[in-house]
Amino acid sequence: NCDWSSDVCSSDLTLSAVLEGSKVLDAPQWSGKLEIPRFHPDRLLALLMLEAPPPWRGAFAQGALKASFAADLAAQSVNVTALSLSADGLTVTGTLQARDWQTAPRLAGQFAIPPLHVQPLLAKLGVAANTADPRALQQVAVKSNVNVSRQNLILENLEARLDDTRLTGKLVVNNLARPAYSFQLSLDDIDFDRYLPSTAPPSAAGQAGGAAAMATGAPAGALPMETLRQLQLDGQLSIAKLKAFGLQSADVTIRLKAQGGVLTLGPNRAKLYGGRYEGQTTIDARDKVPQYTMKETLSDIDLRPFLRDAEIYDKLSGKGKLSLDLRARGFDGTDVTRTLSGNMAVDVSNGEIEGINLQKSINQARAQYAQLRGKAVPVLPDARDATVFTRLTGTAVLKNGIATNNDLKMDGANLRATGKGTVDLPAQKIKYRLHVTLAEEASRQGTTVPVDVTGSLAEPTYSVAWNEVLKEQVEQKIEQRKEEKKQELEDKLKDKLRKKYKLF
Repeated sequence: NCDWSSDVCSSDLTLSAVLEGSKVLDAPQWSGKLEIPRFHPDRLLALLMLEAPPPWRGAFAQGALKASFAADLAAQSVNVTALSLSADGLTVTGTLQARDWQTAPRLAGQFAIPPLHVQPLLAKLGVAANTADPRALQQVAVKSNVNVSRQNLILENLEARLDDTRLTGKLVVNNLARPAYSFQLSLDDIDFDRYLPSTAPPSAAGQAGGAAAMATGAPAGALPMETLRQLQLDGQLSIAKLKAFGLQSADVTIRLKAQGGVLTLGPNRAKLYGGRYEGQTTIDARDKVPQYTMKETLSDIDLRPFLRDAEIYDKLSGKGKLSLDLRARGFDGTDVTRTLSGNMAVDVSNGEIEGINLQKSINQARAQYAQLRGKAVPVLPDARDATVFTRLTGTAVLKNGIATNNDLKMDGANLRATGKGTVDLPAQKIKYRLHVTLAEEASRQGTTVPVDVTGSLAEPTYSVAWNEVLKEQVEQKIEQRKEEKKQELEDKLKDKLRKKYKLF
């Protein structure tokens, strides 16, 4: 047996240790305490013939280490307790057991990172925390069980906190040389929009990153193509409450799988706006320009809050079903919108279109037609107006961001309408013609009036082609007069024949 206590100092590090040993000649067993109160992390790694990977290299100026340990060299085992490793503001505590380091080395233990202010750490790593909410990334804390071998890393009973969000679950990294990730993770409540990039002008570092992205042919903020091509991933994320891109949802399940440059998100599901979502999106990054396929269904959605929060359109309400089967390509949202192609269908019940009362507008146009004879009558709707309907249906074909619809149908208590036209999504323009029939009788028979909808999607303009109605009425009267004249001639001919041949 032997005891040893010593302090070793140099300009680079200070080491204090207390060792107790037994069987030191034949089957050594050591226990004790180790403390390095001050060291430069990069220099300590250099002494161990290791090198920190970027961006960690040079990030920390000073570190400290404390640990108690018991080692059985013959059994190839080391138990480390009361482990505490810190570098500037980052601290890791825990326990660790090392086994079979000469044959099949493996580590097991627990670790914890106490609450940490993340933004200073990101700054040390050269990462700009340009978040939409400047109060985001304030606190991060992590604890987990860990198992490590030459090939695999497993985090079990994982608990992490990011600001107000709690994450739990399991993460496995297989084949550390070329990592393949699998996971089962759960989030309780997260506002994803807080962590999106801010709209403020980018910093110098951000501008440099954008220039680098452009040099590779992809715009700043584009998908990390090389990362996607190398990514191997298979897992599921469950979220109790989620806010993302303005939309609120609950009971969210997201499946993720990446292999060979193809990332599949789905099948996914969620509850949102009184209804439900199901769908799957695929990103194919194998070619130079990524390609997307989207098959999505929204059922029983309260359209007004949904469309408002999505910043799509805030003047349509009702319970709706929307089905999408779309394809696109590009590096960002602008590219995707310009190349969007496929099919969609909409079915809305018990709703209204705000900003226009078709029946009122047509009646006003009828009254104004005498002053604007021969021209379409513009309509100046009141923002408080609304067209109420019991059902609205239609399908559309999209090609390069332009949606073409030929089968719109709308039915209401006092009117019904059909329509067709186009919506230019990249330009946010609409060109549409409705044929509106007002119910002027109990039988719901009435005059059908063309209404043109043009201009921007946000603020469309309406005009009633009342001149076409009157032209059609005149043509109908002419045809009616022709039929009457034809019938009159036929009657005269029949009368002559009866008289000539004395027919009764």
